[in-house]
Amino acid sequence: MTYRELLELYKQGKLEEQKRKEIEADIEKQDAISEYLYEEDVLPEFDFDDINSEAENEELQTEMKFAKMIQRSIRRAFIKLGVVVAIGVLATILFVQLALPNIVSAFYYDPGKIVKGYTNQMSLDMAVYTELYMPGYYRNDISTRKRGYGNYEIRINQPFSIDDHKPNTVAGKIERNKLTYYNNNSLTYPGSNIFEWSFYNYDYRKSLSDQVAKPQERKRKDGSIEIILSYNGAAGLPKDSEEVIEELDSKQSYLAYVSLDRILSYEEFVKFLTKWDELYDIWCAPLVASDANGARNIGFHYNTNYGTGLEWDKKEYPYLQLWDREAEDVDIEKQMKSEVIAKQHFISMLDYIDNQKKFYEMMNAANEASQSQDKYQQYVDYVKKNGLNIYGFAAVTQKEELLKLIDDKEVYSIYVTNYE
Repeated sequence: MTYRELLELYKQGKLEEQKRKEIEADIEKQDAISEYLYEEDVLPEFDFDDINSEAENEELQTEMKFAKMIQRSIRRAFIKLGVVVAIGVLATILFVQLALPNIVSAFYYDPGKIVKGYTNQMSLDMAVYTELYMPGYYRNDISTRKRGYGNYEIRINQPFSIDDHKPNTVAGKIERNKLTYYNNNSLTYPGSNIFEWSFYNYDYRKSLSDQVAKPQERKRKDGSIEIILSYNGAAGLPKDSEEVIEELDSKQSYLAYVSLDRILSYEEFVKFLTKWDELYDIWCAPLVASDANGARNIGFHYNTNYGTGLEWDKKEYPYLQLWDREAEDVDIEKQMKSEVIAKQHFISMLDYIDNQKKFYEMMNAANEASQSQDKYQQYVDYVKKNGLNIYGFAAVTQKEELLKLIDDKEVYSIYVTNYE
């Protein structure tokens, strides 16, 4: 009978008393051997050949075989443990090096993430954002360099310049969703009251000329006279705009914000623009609501100069950029004149920026501006229902053209800023 068979009978309780005691003694002996080997952290080699040669009875032979079996089992256990530990350490290292950075980075905005083709995330985000909010300062080319978890160096390149202006490249950094420009005057929002229609409860069915009251005089208690004005726009009254324009340098280009005297349909606005050949970088502002927040200083380009190689999901955002390098024989100017396409372009931008929460919040914080009141889906619903109705536009031009503009019956006032 083999020793394994004896052990099986022992477990079943079928051995006689003497044999049972012998098996229990063997088990105790092997437990002691195992504990010794574990505490010493070594596996000494037994010279079983010598032992076997000295063994003269079958019982001693059996005990030695059992000891050898135990030794092999312990070695196999240690080897398995070593393999498991090694695999665990390797898996941890690979996780830290490969998976963990991606998991951590997922919590932060990644400007270099590829959206499609060669287009990175921030290039497309910035193209849409600057077109919506920053007339005259369109950007669609951003270079990035990663500097650790959520940290990046960025370079915002100007795609082109007008006249003799040097391209204005903006450098900065992103540190865990916080954007910092090295030049704090770069890419800032225009003033909230650059258009007369902004932030005042005007009736959009009437012209400004019919609604803006003339300055009134009110006598104070001390006998002095107080002038009461009813306008909010930065340009002031039409005569104020004209006086400012008269003082401009005739050789310099300016960024002008033109408040239309009445709200024009998109078709009327396109027709109006045909009269002006010296307006560049045109950006138009449509109403996005029927209440006092309708003139939100949010708009889109009416410009054939903005060529772009950007790629995006054209099914989800049709005409997100009017330029499409994959399309052949596209007449960009014809597309811009079509209200159907221009409206889809504007709606796609609203939908897109509404889905870029991290970028949107980061840009607002960097510009110390609050756009929290923007409700893009409400804007989309309004434009879908009412079409594009233009209350003003921005353009880069010079003094001579501005003097002609301020005399146009469709123009109420013009706010002028330096174009850098």
